[in-house]
Amino acid sequence: MAREKILVVDDEKKVRDTFLAAFFDEYKIVPVAGGREALNILKRPNDIDLVVSDVMMPGMTGIELLREIKRINPGQKVVLVTGHSSKEVAIEVLRSDADEYIEKPFDVEKIRVVFERLLSERKGCTEEGIGNVQGKIGQAQRFIRRNYT
Repeated sequence: MAREKILVVDDEKKVRDTFLAAFFDEYKIVPVAGGREALNILKRPNDIDLVVSDVMMPGMTGIELLREIKRINPGQKVVLVTGHSSKEVAIEVLRSDADEYIEKPFDVEKIRVVFERLLSERKGCTEEGIGNVQGKIGQAQRFIRRNYT
């Protein structure tokens, strides 16, 4: 079975490399350095299952990226990660419709649990259902909805 594809958006190479190393065996990680690059990928036909973005980045912030992603594809699952946590940032993230908010430094096991939960929600079915006809139809429908424009 194909691995889920996770787009990791962070201006720090060290963070992108951490995701690559930590989840290499489980997911296909697509690392990018900024919001514009992420949007270029998401606006083309793609099979991105989950987006993980830093909140504080030069150019386009993670919150701006989140809002644009939700405008383009309201069903896209997005996790925002920040090392500059405050009550105000947390409130803004939640109001912007993020699916999850995680503070740096993060625990890889906690991130793994979040990924599994969000990817299961996105699929709308159990792993056993993926191999049957209904599961395959659901995957095709989600791909079409994401890429119809």
